[in-house]
Amino acid sequence: EEGIYYVEGLEPFYAKLDPFGHVKSLVCRRRRQHEGRWMTTDEEVTLAARGIFVAAGTVPNTIYEREHHGTFELAGDHFQPHVRHRRELQPVDPVQHCKEPEFGPFTSYRRDSRYVTFIGDTHPAFQGSVVKAIASAYRSYPQVLQALREHGEAEIEPGEYAEFRARMADLLSPRVEAIDTGHPAVVEIKVRAPLAARNFRPGQFYRLQTFESLSPVVEGTRLQLPLQTVSGAGVEDDVVRLFVLRGGANPRLAERLRPGQPLVLMGPTGAPTDLGDQKTVMVVAGRWGAAVMLALGPALRAAGNRVLYFATFRSAEDVYHRGQLERAADRVVWATAGGTPIEPRRPQDIAVESDDVVDLVRRYGEGALEAAGTAPWPALEEVDELLVMGSTGLLRALQTSLKGELAPYFSPDVEVIGTVGSPMQCMLQGVCAQCLQWQIDPDTGQRTRAVFSCAMQDQPLFWVDLDNLAARQAQNRLEDHLTDLWLTHVLRHVADPGEG
Repeated sequence: EEGIYYVEGLEPFYAKLDPFGHVKSLVCRRRRQHEGRWMTTDEEVTLAARGIFVAAGTVPNTIYEREHHGTFELAGDHFQPHVRHRRELQPVDPVQHCKEPEFGPFTSYRRDSRYVTFIGDTHPAFQGSVVKAIASAYRSYPQVLQALREHGEAEIEPGEYAEFRARMADLLSPRVEAIDTGHPAVVEIKVRAPLAARNFRPGQFYRLQTFESLSPVVEGTRLQLPLQTVSGAGVEDDVVRLFVLRGGANPRLAERLRPGQPLVLMGPTGAPTDLGDQKTVMVVAGRWGAAVMLALGPALRAAGNRVLYFATFRSAEDVYHRGQLERAADRVVWATAGGTPIEPRRPQDIAVESDDVVDLVRRYGEGALEAAGTAPWPALEEVDELLVMGSTGLLRALQTSLKGELAPYFSPDVEVIGTVGSPMQCMLQGVCAQCLQWQIDPDTGQRTRAVFSCAMQDQPLFWVDLDNLAARQAQNRLEDHLTDLWLTHVLRHVADPGEG
């Protein structure tokens, strides 16, 4: 009655695509039972399909140990289960069935009589099933309560809990601090979120959205800002700086936010950029990358690095926070595709008109952008790390040219990193797989492994399967366009938020 059907004995083999690169069918191989065992046959069955959804959460999530190495003991691909006996932790072997008594809900962590349990898909006895995940909580909570009882009743002063609750609400309840809608290229949002600000490291990002219940309804449409990835552009005390690029519905919804409005801000997530020290770092970035550079550039320089920044924009009007971008680099090469050129304000900076990044880098390497008789500073062969932050087209252009015409200008040991802008949803690093990105062998071009981009957004550029990335980025394009058109329709008689 819900339109859900099960087909037994089929194993997915591969998907067929139509001429537009969209899925049209799923090819499966028939499996048959033989002497009590399922065997895969050569018989193929084709199922018509407009969408294929894969449940990828079949491996226990140990991302925390990877981020904070040494916190937990591992046993293979999962946390080592432990039980508590006489207030001591003892490791136990993973059990085969979720109903066995000694399944071990505790990790190896113990500090100041505090413990960490793990349940659901993180636990080998309960992974792979929602029912077992619920059972894991049911079976674990008595042991959690017992551990708490051993501490005895807590004695607190009157009002102490109210103070604690107020402090937690302040730390964990993001609110709009200020919003700047005056720039034609971006909407800048400042959010007071103490814990999110204190944990931020340059290169990381956040997940932003508004509450459905607090979003206004206009002509039957609730104007909720959907979840989206926003780059962290730095912090000011307990305030996080975020930028939403103009284009589409989201920035028009974002500019309707008001100071004091609560919203959802998750993070920081993603891997912080490895700053290194005493290196020459070259950054190639456009509008989106400029937001990252506001925090990353100063951090790179503070670590003792020399930063060469190729700032590529469509026009001079797209440049925002220019003074801060200048302070983020030792030298800036301003490049605009057209319009009024940017006038350099520092003697070491350069401004050119160019919509071809490969040609721009080549001309810089040849010294064609310098005054007559002057060598480039810093020279491209001195670059230790090249960081590319931009569109898939920019990544593809440099991925190709750095193996060809641009290769002679750089050291053979240069490390080339591309920031992968995969579509994202949960941003919890290994849960929903919306950001799953194929990597390839740079020599053969064959796919080697899939990674979660929200956990590893900065990837070796030559490893990135850009065809896969382009396909993933295009999957919501139609819906995004329709949403933009519908928002224009419902707001046709509503005053602009900046008016009045």
